Amino acid sequence: KAREALAEAMASREEEALRTAVSMADSAALDAREMEGALAIIEELEACTEDDGASRLRAQAVAGLERAIRSRGHKELEAAIAEAEGIGLGVKSQRALLAEARVTLRMVDARRSAAKARRGREEALEVAAS
Repeated sequence: KAREALAEAMASREEEALRTAVSMADSAALDAREMEGALAIIEELEACTEDDGASRLRAQAVAGLERAIRSRGHKELEAAIAEAEGIGLGVKSQRALLAEARVTLRMVDARRSAAKARRGREEALEVAAS
């Protein structure tokens, strides 16, 4: 379904349809090479169209991603990722930043899980020792 949406959006060259299709392809975990054509068209359209405020929102989403990555805060990362996904980032550098934020969130989640498991083991040892 995501592949069909990409093909249709590329044929229509409508920016919103392209962004939606790229988001669907991303959610479906399609290979990045399958999205290259759509991303290239989005970049081309962004360069040619007048600013309707959307580029400002995308810039804010990118700045939010950068801040969240630096902070490594779980809630900040979740919020920034959700905002960026909702905006529909289309330029490769923006999508790379979104991918970096997702990886950082997974690292934070893994650390939290490890700490929780360690605390559980420590508590079990304390109970057993008493």
